[in-house]
Amino acid sequence: MMLQPTTTRPRTAIRGGTHRRLGSTVHPLTLATRPLASLAVFVGATVLSIPESAYAEVYLNELVIRGTERAELYNSGPAPVLLTGWKLAGDLGDFLIPDDTTIAVGEYLAFDDLGDIFHDIGGEGALIDDLKLTRDVVAYGQVGGAPLPHDSGGVSLCRAPDAALGPPLGPTDNALYWTLDLTSTFGASNDAPNPDLGSSVLINELGTTTPSVRFVNDSIELYNPTGAAIILGGWYATFGAGPTYFLTSTFIPPSGVVVEKLPPSIDLDTTQLAYLFTDLHVRVDQLGWSGSFASEGESCIGRCPDGAGPNDGFNGNSSGGGTSLFFTLCTLGQLNGGCNPTPVDRVSWGQVKGAYR
Repeated sequence: MMLQPTTTRPRTAIRGGTHRRLGSTVHPLTLATRPLASLAVFVGATVLSIPESAYAEVYLNELVIRGTERAELYNSGPAPVLLTGWKLAGDLGDFLIPDDTTIAVGEYLAFDDLGDIFHDIGGEGALIDDLKLTRDVVAYGQVGGAPLPHDSGGVSLCRAPDAALGPPLGPTDNALYWTLDLTSTFGASNDAPNPDLGSSVLINELGTTTPSVRFVNDSIELYNPTGAAIILGGWYATFGAGPTYFLTSTFIPPSGVVVEKLPPSIDLDTTQLAYLFTDLHVRVDQLGWSGSFASEGESCIGRCPDGAGPNDGFNGNSSGGGTSLFFTLCTLGQLNGGCNPTPVDRVSWGQVKGAYR
């Protein structure tokens, strides 16, 4: 028998930790929480305190995280830069840029096979110079607000706006300055629009297939917080490791919800990330969670009250776990209403990553 929808017994979404790995050393993540003037970056066992003036004109501009890893740099000037001794660093290793490589002013320089340096579900990509100074860094997936591209080589993580348009130096909010591009533009300017988080339709509830709730597929519920109907033609969602999913609903009524049944290739217990895009490729919402629905004894994760933020989250903690995001019994197709939070034990980032090994 299908479990009847109810708003009772909400439980706190397990909160993701804030640890990352570079080389073989685990350190607290400081990128998203510390001001630029005192940004600390860990490389191996070395702590680098990087003032704003240390950031150079060469930027990370585009990355492929999963599958065949790629990276693009951009030089905003005012002079060519010799990259001998520079490297691209990820949580799993480094890629040493070949000696005598020079990037000209205004050049988009791409590296097509970095090996296996980026963590598949969340981590950091950094550009480090010959003096071991971190020139640029982005945190993605379940470690930072930048979205996680899936396995397809055509999907990239890119700066929005493009580095040529003068991005903030070392932005501390990756969710606002990085986005996904379904058709990568290596060797040319990024054409993906800037994110506009919380501006439109929102992810309201996620349901997973469990023995007690016999969904044919995992599901996503969307909520329209506005007073007007919104056409959903061409809108899509991505789920980290899962493929891009184009919505089948034609519209969503004002202050109403729609439910989309996801294909079997998308397993929410595995992805633990969800991103929503408009037909113009603007990312309008995202959230992350940690731990599986079944392990919580529940079958859904929902926002309470309906549509509650934050809208730039990337794990349970940053997405409002315990305050506006809860594991709960399902209300798919109905408004979630209010909720009475009941805290549960947290899990560490190490435990989350261990589930993927």
